[in-house]
Amino acid sequence: MTAGFDIPDISAVISREISKGESDNLEFKVSKPSKDSKYVKTAIAFANGSGGRILFGVDDRGDVSGIPDDEVFKTRDSITQALNDSIEPQISFDVCIVDIEGKNVIVAEFVPGKNTPYHLKGRDIDAGTYVRINAITVPADSGTIRSLMANGENMYFDSLEQNSMEVTEKESERLCHRIFGMNAEIRSLINAGILISVPHGYKTTRAYALLTENPFPYAAVHCIRFHGNDAIFVDESRDLTDDLFDQIDGATDFIANRIFRYFEMDDRQLHRIDRYEIPLIAFREAVVNAVVHRDYFLDSFSIFVRVFDDRVEIESPGTPYKLSLEQTLSGYSSIRNPILMSVFKTPPY
Repeated sequence: MTAGFDIPDISAVISREISKGESDNLEFKVSKPSKDSKYVKTAIAFANGSGGRILFGVDDRGDVSGIPDDEVFKTRDSITQALNDSIEPQISFDVCIVDIEGKNVIVAEFVPGKNTPYHLKGRDIDAGTYVRINAITVPADSGTIRSLMANGENMYFDSLEQNSMEVTEKESERLCHRIFGMNAEIRSLINAGILISVPHGYKTTRAYALLTENPFPYAAVHCIRFHGNDAIFVDESRDLTDDLFDQIDGATDFIANRIFRYFEMDDRQLHRIDRYEIPLIAFREAVVNAVVHRDYFLDSFSIFVRVFDDRVEIESPGTPYKLSLEQTLSGYSSIRNPILMSVFKTPPY
């Protein structure tokens, strides 16, 4: 799906983007490469991710050289043809010519795709799928490809069956009470999609597995306290690999015991109250979000909690789920793990 036309109003937007430099969602090309694959791979990466733009006529430093007047329309059409012919499934994109500093810049814009994974036509998915990492286009690894396939088929990791796991009444009751309270019954787990009712018992989902014995080694939280403000010298570390409840509690406690705090007495001077430089509820919410919204199809990555003297960093695997960067920054949300989201949305977890 393509179009080629001038959009004068977009000039200011593109100029601002150029001034910021290349990024996860922006690529510069001083001219159209002789090999189409050099930019087609980036187009694939944008469609597999959160979208983006390729600007032809801008060099790596952000200097606008432009495309000559006598070549610009032919170049635009050639780019359009290559994008149409080289990618499957077909991606949605737009190609237009924008005046920047009195020069022609060709803008190819791509939106997040719904039929992922996109890959080079004529190549297997494993060999022809690309993603964007830190402003670089790279081949997708096997875990990322599984994630893209699941997204394209609207599959949720936490909703898939965990066939190798046995359901025990004791563990199910414990989980039920942990989520819904002491008066809840196992039927609540079925209603929430955590257990699947079958004629002679129950089947477990991966949500059930994550919330009980957690058989996935990569579904972990790695906590590290660094000395100073750089990730160089490690004071201590802890790996949290139990169920998600314990991971959240453990990561929150790790942060609480390693950030600045002071003490106050209550009004009657009878009890000491701990005060933290940042309320612990904020850290706990950040940890919950990292656990709930991480991409569990990425089996080569885990969550990291890094505590420095001047900050705390929480890193969760995965990109915004089926959203562009602009949509994410504008407050839009899209749920990657709906069962886990419902579990941790409200207490008593």
